[in-house]
Amino acid sequence: MMNPPIPPPLPNEKKGISCLAVGGIGCLVLLAAVFLGGGALVAKFLPQIKTFMSDMEKDPVKAAAMLALNMNPDIEVQSTDDEKRAVTFKIKSSGESMTVSFEDLSQGKLKMTNGKGEEISIDASDAAQSGIVMKGPDGQAVIGGGKAVGPPAWVPVYPGATAQEGGMRMDRPDGTASGIAVLSTADAVQAVQDFYTTKLKEEGYEIGSTTVVGQAVVLSAEKAGAAGEGKSTLSVTVAGEGSRQTKIAITYQQGQKE
Repeated sequence: MMNPPIPPPLPNEKKGISCLAVGGIGCLVLLAAVFLGGGALVAKFLPQIKTFMSDMEKDPVKAAAMLALNMNPDIEVQSTDDEKRAVTFKIKSSGESMTVSFEDLSQGKLKMTNGKGEEISIDASDAAQSGIVMKGPDGQAVIGGGKAVGPPAWVPVYPGATAQEGGMRMDRPDGTASGIAVLSTADAVQAVQDFYTTKLKEEGYEIGSTTVVGQAVVLSAEKAGAAGEGKSTLSVTVAGEGSRQTKIAITYQQGQKE
């Protein structure tokens, strides 16, 4: 769904990103091309490099974005709008056209509009507090930066466990969800394993396998959905980290409604 050709720049201490930082992104790309590709690659992209260097002082965000787009072989730049500070390009492999705003990029955000008029956005402007938020026609996904991303209510959570930073969750328009949540507890691995073995059976899950890898235990389970719904699957990994901490990683997939 949401796999943008260029990532949003990371925000600085203020709302956006400094011109120097944006320019640095483009310069690093340029230096990497010179180092890895040698003279042949430089010659191939010389027109784009010259344009990048001349545009740096006028609009560093645009310069860095255009360099990244022009050096991607799967991207065909179709048009630029200096008044709206936007670029429209086509993804060759899919044939889909997208429009990106340079102003959004400068704020740590990325918004694209495809040929159907559907908007796809990535917001990393407040990743430490809100995570990286991605939205599109297939739903919304949140990836934890400094934020702990918790699971939906139907996923069993070990009593007293503390949510850890990171994780990911995607909520789809039909109300189903999938992702991964990371928790920790001071209880022993065996206690956590016993809880999930019992709890999952009580909630109608069938435990397909229990695998032991070193100090980690992995439980895989699935449950058939109601009429018109797919099955739900869970994978719970429990691992001891020292004498007083146990980590729990829960990967979940809720069957999409038919």
